[in-house]
Amino acid sequence: MFSTKRIIFAFGLLLGLVTLMGTTCNKEDNPPDDNCTGYIQATASGYINQSFCFDSNPQYTFDEANELLNFSANVTIDGVTYSCDVSVSPYSGPNTYNCGSDNPGYVELILHGDESEYYKSQSGTVTVTQADATHFVATFTVEAKGYYNEQTVNISGSVMRVQ
Repeated sequence: MFSTKRIIFAFGLLLGLVTLMGTTCNKEDNPPDDNCTGYIQATASGYINQSFCFDSNPQYTFDEANELLNFSANVTIDGVTYSCDVSVSPYSGPNTYNCGSDNPGYVELILHGDESEYYKSQSGTVTVTQADATHFVATFTVEAKGYYNEQTVNISGSVMRVQ
């Protein structure tokens, strides 16, 4: 009927499947930050390890004639005010824009507190999927460098501005 080899193979296969199911990523293990109702949701890693929900003081500039797109918002955490600024200039419509010194994309994380610092994007991208006078939807992933401390921060996130 059943040989010892088949029983061992079946048992090994079953054990492998049980192990695989136990190590598969469960959605509840790493929940997304669905609680962020702000304008910009971002995560920083490296010198700063922090999740942000920028939900106050939004400022938006959409100047089609001058090809300028800029959005910023703030959040205060433990007495430190953080700002995130996402810009594209020249802006020529929905697209992926490279960030860096000679590129049109720009992301900056600014800290206002006991130690003020400006982390400016050195590389990465800003992908704009929608922008007009009342809407700005984009994602970004950049490597930024501190102006004073020269430390590196990786920043990724999304912008959702709807008026």
